[in-house]
Amino acid sequence: MIALSGDTLIGQAPALTGPERLTLTHQVDTIGAVIGRPVAVIGQIEAESTAMLSQYVPEVWVRQVVKDWREAVGATPAISTGYERITGKPSRSFSTWVEDNAHLFR
Repeated sequence: MIALSGDTLIGQAPALTGPERLTLTHQVDTIGAVIGRPVAVIGQIEAESTAMLSQYVPEVWVRQVVKDWREAVGATPAISTGYERITGKPSRSFSTWVEDNAHLFR
């Protein structure tokens, strides 16, 4: 395991992804299927997202999250093999991850 066995990752910011590229809608549909109830994506303008997030996290996080969301619209993220390279284990599908963490969504 590279992450714990040396200094190979010092100064790096490896991309860690699962083995599949999914839309937000697909991710939300998967969560709903796993927990057994409908979950929906509700579109918001930036001001609405900023106001909602500001209730729960510091302003610096709000700015970063909204920026990340803005940049993600229409983007096609790369699939990385970094997780397997760093941990020595294959990455899990999103569905498997949700099943393993379903209690977080209930």
